[in-house]
Parts: sequence; structure tokens; C-alpha cells
Amino acid sequence: MRDYPMDVRYTEREFHLETAKICSLFPSNENTTVDAKRSRYYVGSLSILRVRAFDGSAKTERQERPMLIQFRTSLGRFLLTLLMAGFVLSQGIAVGQELDPGQNAWLPKYAKQKNAPKPSEMLLNTDDEPDLTEGFETLFNGEDLDGWEAKGGTCTFEVKDKQIVGTCVKGSNSTYLCTKKTDYKNFVFTCEIKLEVDGNTGVQFRSQAAQGKKKKKGAEFEVVSGPQYEIEGMGKVGRNWSGGIYGQSCGGYFYPLWLKEHEKARAAENKTDWNRITISAEGNAVKTWMNGVPVSHWVGDGTYSEGFFALQVHKGKAGTILFKNLKVKELSK
Repeated sequence: MRDYPMDVRYTEREFHLETAKICSLFPSNENTTVDAKRSRYYVGSLSILRVRAFDGSAKTERQERPMLIQFRTSLGRFLLTLLMAGFVLSQGIAVGQELDPGQNAWLPKYAKQKNAPKPSEMLLNTDDEPDLTEGFETLFNGEDLDGWEAKGGTCTFEVKDKQIVGTCVKGSNSTYLCTKKTDYKNFVFTCEIKLEVDGNTGVQFRSQAAQGKKKKKGAEFEVVSGPQYEIEGMGKVGRNWSGGIYGQSCGGYFYPLWLKEHEKARAAENKTDWNRITISAEGNAVKTWMNGVPVSHWVGDGTYSEGFFALQVHKGKAGTILFKNLKVKELSK
């Protein structure tokens, strides 16, 4: 087992989130366990994080990988730069560093959200889009909404021309067309989306629903929450965060597209035609693509490890969203 330094100023929650990130990087199977804990021993102002992977079938430690961390001293930051460079080069993991000045208008609001990541800690998706030709199950039969159910508000969903058509109803809360299957864990999901009438939409994954959390005019309704592949429409001019990951009813953006490195991702959406979206979820690691362009690389803390898919029609004055070619390949992990 190796020892890796970690800033002792981390809160307990931050420690667990960072631990989840490093553990998600280990290849795993049913025989593998990953152990990460804070040591009682200290080096100067730094405590120690001990990380190892143990293969129960082979009775051996399989792999060890360092954690991306922050130091509070100038020397520490210099050492961190060297550590991160070696880590990224050896593991093929890209890390975002710098906010795009063109995104400054959005920072005051979104940087305060509960889920808002630190730019220097954001991972980048540099992978090719997964193969979408084999092993997939169709989620929509093209004829009716068998296997789906609406939750939330009163916006409508119907089938026209072998497409699911979601229509915003003025005065309604956001509405979600959800798969009746609720235990999707590890998967590759893809579909095509088109905004026929501009609005706000997205596809939730590993989502959950709860009764009575919010009320509208005295009536209870289901609140759908979880990570969402965001499609923002034309409302946020100049932002272009479609393909980012939003925490719907659970703390705001997990992965905003506000880095300089997100320039290509922000340009990937076709505002007037069909867009192919792809989501890969394995363990705590989630990656997204828009029309084949890599967009997000988010590592969660395990809160949303399984759930259902949900097509969103966001509340508003208008919006007609078309969905087609919905399919998923469940992974064995």
C-alpha cells in the first residue's frame, strides 16, 4: 500500500467525495474491493490518504493510483503540479484547469450552487463515443408509450410519426416521462432529440422519485430528482451548456461547461435539427457526448447509483420536444 498526501482542511464530506473519485478509477469485478482511508499519521501540515485495491480471488493487491489533491502552500502547489502531470500522463486522464472568460456572466449564480465543482478539479472527457451498433435494447417501440409513465407536472407526452412528442403546458410544473424499469445501474444510453418549439429539456438517468416533497395549489405531486443530461434550448444565449450534467432537484450543476477546454463541446449542439446524445455510466464515473463530441466527465459520490431514465419537458411558456431512437445497453459491472 502506498501513502498519498491530502490536505487536512478537507471536510469529512469532501474527503468522501474525493475518495469516491479515486476509487472509481480502479478496474473492478465482483472479487475486487477498494480501500481508502485517512491515516492517523501526518507529514508536516498534511495528513495521509492510504489507497489500495485488493483482488479477493488472487489474494493480492492489484493496483494503486494517487489522488488529485490540493495543497495550501506554494511549495505544495508546485509539488501538486508535478504529481498531477505524472498522474495524467501515466493514466490517460485529462483534468480541466481554467475558466473561460466568455462564461463569466454565468459564474455568480452557478458557482454558488451546492454541486458546483472547482474548475481545477474537473475531469475532461477525451474518449471516443462508444460504439452504438451492437448489444442495445430499444426503449421505445415507436407505436405507444408502453414501458413508460409520466411523473411530476401536467405537460403532455404522445406518440406521433414514431417519435415521442413532449409538449409544455403553460402553468404546469416540469414533467418527466419515466421508464417503468427503475434499476438501471451501469449502461450506455443514446437517443436523438430535437426542439421543434424552443424550450428546455434533458434526459435524466439513475433518477429517483418522491411523493409530497413539493406542493402546487395544494395538490401533491411526484418530484423527480437525479443527474440529467441537459439540453438548454435557446434561453441561455451565449452559455451553451447542453451535454453538461445537471442535478435536477438535487443541488444544481454537477458538470457545467465553463472551462476553456469545453469550447468544442459548447459548439456541438445543432440548435435547429436533431442531436444525438450519449451517456456512459460505469460505477461513479459518468461521461457524455453530443453528436459524437466528448462533453462531460463527472465522478459522483454514489448517491445516484441506480434508477430510471426520464425525458424532461421543463416548465415554461412553450416548448415542443421530439425524441426518437431511444436505446440502452446495460453493462455487466
